[in-house]
Amino acid sequence: MNIRIVPGDANDLLLSKVAGYPRKVRGVAFLDPYGMELCWDTLEALAQTKKLDIWYLFPLSGLYRLATKDPIHIDEIKRTAIDRILGTSEWYNALYRESRQPTLFAELERPERTDGDGLERYVKDRLETVFARVAGPLRLPKDGPPRYSLFLGVSNPNPSVGKIATGIADHILRHA
Repeated sequence: MNIRIVPGDANDLLLSKVAGYPRKVRGVAFLDPYGMELCWDTLEALAQTKKLDIWYLFPLSGLYRLATKDPIHIDEIKRTAIDRILGTSEWYNALYRESRQPTLFAELERPERTDGDGLERYVKDRLETVFARVAGPLRLPKDGPPRYSLFLGVSNPNPSVGKIATGIADHILRHA
């Protein structure tokens, strides 16, 4: 086995590798980002090859932390980080809904964030906008508060290939 460590920003390195990716070679990329550092553009580039599938360990706890329960605490730095990892600024409307909260004199409408299941559903929905099929998630760790969600993104648009790949992935994820 030949392993080579290449220092640098993984987003830039992956984009440069994808640009010259051979047409007849299929592969799998294992993405385990440090925090919220993986850019959506990198995922799009991997999906556009139609040859590279991904196993993506999505940092659910990072999204949970940045998309605070009370959106008043989402500053520009947090908003930019969420935009970068999800590839859109439309996440706010998907993750928050208006909630009526009674007070002593009236009811106030205030935004309330979805739960962890809702965050995972949104991430899967986003992945399905660029990958032909998506399997998962498997929430990790199984004990304690969830920190990651493991997804498989299949880039090959052939329905038969996608069905087989996600079937295998669903089996692996169910028995993990």
